[in-house]
Amino acid sequence: MIEAQARYIAALAAAVQHARTASSPISITPNPTRLAAFNDEVQRKLKTLAFNSPSCTSWYKNENGLITNNWSGTVIEYQDRCAVVDWMADFDVDGPGKAVFAREMARSKTQIGRVVEETQVSDGALTVLGVLASAALVVGGMAWRNPRLLKSIMGTA
Repeated sequence: MIEAQARYIAALAAAVQHARTASSPISITPNPTRLAAFNDEVQRKLKTLAFNSPSCTSWYKNENGLITNNWSGTVIEYQDRCAVVDWMADFDVDGPGKAVFAREMARSKTQIGRVVEETQVSDGALTVLGVLASAALVVGGMAWRNPRLLKSIMGTA
């Protein structure tokens, strides 16, 4: 999640730096309406999780019962959300370079791409590996408890 967030922030910083280099400085701030909608979405989802239980006293919940976590979904969902910068919908741009920025970037979205961390091994292969590891542990445990069994399995009894 941190890598996805860093890549997203780097795209914002690059736009500001580009504008500054072109002598058209800008500032980029989150659109308050989009920010409120995002926070409402996160809070709705968080209310369905264990953190919302009255008996939960984790550091995610403040003294008023508000869950202050910044995300309510999976890492992959977060990475997907951070994969594109939607300049027009998500941000307000201000400053002397606002018009230049609008011509260059505001009609587009910047595709950052998603960080891919999932294993490239199939679920079936992982299942086979798990079964083999479990079998090895069972046989190893039996042999450890009964050395004669190991000798008999190995044919050295």
